[in-house]
Amino acid sequence: MKIKTVINTGSFLGMLLLLVSFYNSSIFPILFKINGDIFYYFLIFFVSIFVLFSSKKMYNYLIPLICASVLSIFFNDIPSEFKSHLRLSAWVLLLLAVGPLIRNQVSHKIKEKIFFLFPKMCVIASVLSFLYWAVNFEVVGRGFFTGVMRHAMLVSPIANIALMYVFVLFLEETKKSKQFLFILLFFIIGITCLLGASRAALLGSVVGLTCMLYFHSKKKFLIIMSIFLLVSPIYFIYSSFQESKIRKISYTTSAENRNIFEGLSRKGTDNTREGLWQDRLNEFIANPVFGSGFAAVDFEVIKYKVFVREGGVVEFGSGYLALVSTLGGLGIISFLYFLYGLYRTLRKNFKYKSSKVQLMVIMYLSFFGVHLFFEGYLLAVGTLLSLVLWTVLGYLFDFKYFAKQE
Repeated sequence: MKIKTVINTGSFLGMLLLLVSFYNSSIFPILFKINGDIFYYFLIFFVSIFVLFSSKKMYNYLIPLICASVLSIFFNDIPSEFKSHLRLSAWVLLLLAVGPLIRNQVSHKIKEKIFFLFPKMCVIASVLSFLYWAVNFEVVGRGFFTGVMRHAMLVSPIANIALMYVFVLFLEETKKSKQFLFILLFFIIGITCLLGASRAALLGSVVGLTCMLYFHSKKKFLIIMSIFLLVSPIYFIYSSFQESKIRKISYTTSAENRNIFEGLSRKGTDNTREGLWQDRLNEFIANPVFGSGFAAVDFEVIKYKVFVREGGVVEFGSGYLALVSTLGGLGIISFLYFLYGLYRTLRKNFKYKSSKVQLMVIMYLSFFGVHLFFEGYLLAVGTLLSLVLWTVLGYLFDFKYFAKQE
């Protein structure tokens, strides 16, 4: 296959995958009554087969984790409602399509396209969500505020990734006029982040912004951190005032009578996932070697069965603990081995990348590294974040074999 054809094919497939996944995660399937899930899974299957037959070269660091997943199903009597065999097959296809499993030019171009296009789409979705709130449209998706996404737990991570990406563009820009534009975008997207009210996503972006600023300039880092320490008490005082005020009004899903701090004020500092985390730990204790089974829970152990929804969909409460509880000790060891491979790759090749790529790597790893403590899409397939997560990890492994990309 000619190089130009490879680039065009890979870029097109990457763009198509991301667009379909983004569409499925938005409010448009609700508005238009057209669900793209079947097409998305067909696309994953097609891309994985196309990538597989383009080259047989593989990365080895993920093989033990896949084997641990297979063994977790083999050594457990898993209820059919969880569809563990089907979910594992779909996850492996996702890894073949975009993950750190296959190494060739087509696969690399798919990953590269998603790596650079996703944050740009996040910026667009975040600005549209801000306008959605500004014109007082009724919330269509699920949650307190969803903007143009179908769930509050989607608009929040997307907005926070967009916030970090705009910060990357600001740090890389030298023209004052464009820097001003990025500052304006940062403010607008910041409002969307607060409206989404996901503390996990906000924490992920705070860690990401801090790491990027420290990496870019230690002097600027000290100045901005000093300003933050001076300004942050004002926010806590204001949010405390709003919390007492909000308790006096009834809950509403429209934009009326809602300010940007209301969602966060409602949640306060309560840990809403403590019960889920305890369930995951109890499952690991009961099944320390093979876990409860890929994408499954142990009904004899867990207390919060309400988080197992129709169709065997489970809200695990944490991506890391989901791996611990479903794959057991073998899964833990296999995942640590994978992280070791990622560390080796970045240690040897990170320094050869452009500053923009380096900042984006810090952006992605900081956000996902924190966010996965609270959201369980690590071993999932159908979510936008799982697609991007494994694409980013696959792209990072490619650093060793492919030339620097801008």
